[in-house]
Amino acid sequence: MARPSLVVMTLILSFLLAGWAVAGDRDGKKSVRFTSSKVCGRCHQQIYQSWRGSMHALAVKNQVFQEVYKKVYADTGGEVKYFCLRCHAPTALITKDYDLKLPLSREGVTCDFCHSVGRVSFKDNQARYHLSLGNTKRGPNGKGTSPAHKIESSKIHTNSEFCAPCHQGYNTIGLPMRSTYLEWKESNYADSGKGCQGCHMGSIKGNKVSTKWVKDGSGSFSNHKVSLSLRKVRDAAQVKIKRVERRKRLMNLWVEVINSRAGHMLPTGTPLKKVVLTIVVELDNGRSFKQVREYGTVVVDQTAKVIIDLPTLLLAGERVVKDSRLAPGEKRLEQFSFAVSRTRRAKISAALDYAFAPSLHKEFSMKVALNQDSLVSHGKE
Repeated sequence: MARPSLVVMTLILSFLLAGWAVAGDRDGKKSVRFTSSKVCGRCHQQIYQSWRGSMHALAVKNQVFQEVYKKVYADTGGEVKYFCLRCHAPTALITKDYDLKLPLSREGVTCDFCHSVGRVSFKDNQARYHLSLGNTKRGPNGKGTSPAHKIESSKIHTNSEFCAPCHQGYNTIGLPMRSTYLEWKESNYADSGKGCQGCHMGSIKGNKVSTKWVKDGSGSFSNHKVSLSLRKVRDAAQVKIKRVERRKRLMNLWVEVINSRAGHMLPTGTPLKKVVLTIVVELDNGRSFKQVREYGTVVVDQTAKVIIDLPTLLLAGERVVKDSRLAPGEKRLEQFSFAVSRTRRAKISAALDYAFAPSLHKEFSMKVALNQDSLVSHGKE
């Protein structure tokens, strides 16, 4: 891969500037530091345990980021650090820990970063965080007092706009790498007031504050596991075998696929993610047949070569030549044909899977079963 030009480097820096800005210390201190999530966890134990297994907490530690970051870091002479870290390790850009040596940086999207956000602004569809660092922590619950810090109610923490700076972003030449926020904004979910937090951070019962520090901290709090919930992924889509037609030497199937509960495209995020529909027909004589259909995007570089790996997508993704993803609420009726005699008894299975294989290591891939359906078609003389 060729080293990016000065123009690309300038674009990388411009994307950084679009990511967030730091406001002055409102609390009057001369020097302000981020607080480690481990410190937050001393009081907010259940919230901390919820967060520490999330994709936010694993934003730096996960294998995909580690391998992609190493590759693009080398290809850009280190300049891509500004582009990647603004979302994966946002505190590192303030502390200037670009090599991720500090434990705080390796916490990824850490508690104190999100709860220091004062507002979010937009310019040219790119959102920007504005931080106000200090001893005041912001969130949807502005009630109560704390001996550790001040508490301020924040409406932006309950709005989808809060997610936009990291979940609406572009590669180094302007191609959307993540368009989840705009997908949601253009959907009927946004029209009906169903936001990101409602699906991905639903309320769960527990102790907001440990009983070690308060007499009664029970109640409910937002689920900080966010998008790591496999149940949410599995609930996102449905598949149903709608019709089977048997002819003399031909079997026709009609299968319905629905994006039933995702308030954005399915799949969303990195263009290399796919949803895969697999149809298997097993006959009573032991023979079997399979057909696969994929839903996703196809991206090419400036030479029209299809891109299959994340580093190239980040640095050289030029345009989308195909987008077969499922929009929120969309239903599709897919037809399949198999050369099967009508006299044979057949078991028909339809499975819908979420798949991500970033081509970093041959052994690395992610596959989550979304939904499935099956039936038996009895042969006819």
